[in-house]
Amino acid sequence: ILSFMDRRILFDSLIEWVKTLNLDETEDLSDGRTIALCLNNIDSIHFNKVWLQTIRTYSENNCRIKAKNLHEILTHIINYYSKIFDQSLIDFQMPNLNMIAERVDEIELSRLLQLVLGCAVSCNRKEFYIERIMSMEKSVQHILMNAIQELMIKDNRKNQEDYSEIENQLKRKFEEFNRVMKEKQDIENRSHELGLQVLYS
Repeated sequence: ILSFMDRRILFDSLIEWVKTLNLDETEDLSDGRTIALCLNNIDSIHFNKVWLQTIRTYSENNCRIKAKNLHEILTHIINYYSKIFDQSLIDFQMPNLNMIAERVDEIELSRLLQLVLGCAVSCNRKEFYIERIMSMEKSVQHILMNAIQELMIKDNRKNQEDYSEIENQLKRKFEEFNRVMKEKQDIENRSHELGLQVLYS
């Protein structure tokens, strides 16, 4: 279980991850709109445009509307885990939606965003989202992997196997990324050396 301090760090990492999705709205997560757009980005069939219309916009400081939006989102996420992943989330501590709506509580928001992250790395387009994670700093990658592990290891053998598959994909992507970066650096070094040779020849 992630500690209070771990959750603070996780919140920051999850915010960075949300930014990699290149959504137009990333300012206020407490009204649910940005989170709903994330989910639509992840699976536009389950979290479709009709469902998006149930998430009210322009809630401003209306905590009741925000909480209603967040409740709709969490209910749909739980349904998604059950229907698509066959995972109950019974051991996962659900976020306190009122605390998010009333004061943008980062600890509770981290729980909700952690569930969104789990959707991303387990959906049909998981390789795309894993690549996005791989483009982030290594320390952030590690934090996000721990968050994924907490979600998936708790439940059953199938989820453990799924997590192992995701972990292996991340490792392969990281190795490939390092190889490409090394080749790029070698080419740059060689170009620099050739440039110096031409300059002083």
